Amino acid sequence: MPSRLGRFVLPVLVLVISTLSVLIVLQGQAGGGSNPTPKPVPALGSPTLVFTVSAPADPQAVAARLAGPGAVSYSYAEVCGMTDLRPPKFIVPLADGQRDAALERARQDPDVRDPVLSVWPCGSGL
Repeated sequence: MPSRLGRFVLPVLVLVISTLSVLIVLQGQAGGGSNPTPKPVPALGSPTLVFTVSAPADPQAVAARLAGPGAVSYSYAEVCGMTDLRPPKFIVPLADGQRDAALERARQDPDVRDPVLSVWPCGSGL
């Protein structure tokens, strides 16, 4: 009896390990890995909005409110190499003709402080 049971343990163990390996690989391919999707890089000199966000507001949600669905906020400190910038600022690329409306929305948004128009990546105010 023990010898028959021993014949089945190894194949079952191999099957379980193989199945788990396949599931782990599939999960990694489906986006379960830790590699975030890279953000698109705006064109040099394109209009942007630079601002700080009141805690605990989400900068991506604020960007969508200011510049519409699909808007992306970037860390101004990372983009411009200012790692010691306090408070943290964010930069949101704007579509042509969107500058004035986005700035007005930013001035009225309770989660936004000190909004200014600029150009990508680290231009001066317009």
